[in-house]
Amino acid sequence: MWELQGEVVLYTSSQDHNSEKSTNEGPLLTPEISKSVREGRLVGYQCLDCGAKAIEVQAYCAKCGSSKLRIAKLESRGKVLAFTIQAVSPKEFKNDAPYAWSVIELDGGVRISGRIASIKSPDNLRIGQRVQLMRSEKSGIVFEKILE
Repeated sequence: MWELQGEVVLYTSSQDHNSEKSTNEGPLLTPEISKSVREGRLVGYQCLDCGAKAIEVQAYCAKCGSSKLRIAKLESRGKVLAFTIQAVSPKEFKNDAPYAWSVIELDGGVRISGRIASIKSPDNLRIGQRVQLMRSEKSGIVFEKILE
C-alpha cells in the first residue's frame, strides 16, 4: 500500500518479501498522477537519495535502490523516441483511431508512453518530434505535436 506522509511516499506490503526488493509491482497511475494528467501536468516520483525521477509507482528507486521517494513534478514536454500507428484500438479510444502510440523522452530524461492526438499516418510524425502533454479527460496520457 502507498501512503503519502509529507512529501515522502511510503510503501508497505502485507506480504513478506524476506528483505528482497519486490520487482513484481506493475506500473500504475496513482490518483494524484491521474488527476495531474487531466489538468495538463505530470507528476511522478523522485528519489530523495540520488534524484532519479520516474512516473511508475515503485517501492524502490530503480537507479540506487533507495526507498526514500517523494512525489515530484515532471516536465510536460519531450521528444518522440518511437511510435506506431494504432488502427485498431480499445473500446474507450475507438473514436480516436487511428492514432499514434508512442514512447516519449520527457525533458529531464524520464521515459513514458502515451497517445499522440491527431496523428493518422506515419507521415504525420517523425522520430525526434517535439511534443507536449495535453489536458485530457480521457484515460491515459495524451500528447500533441509542438508546431515548430
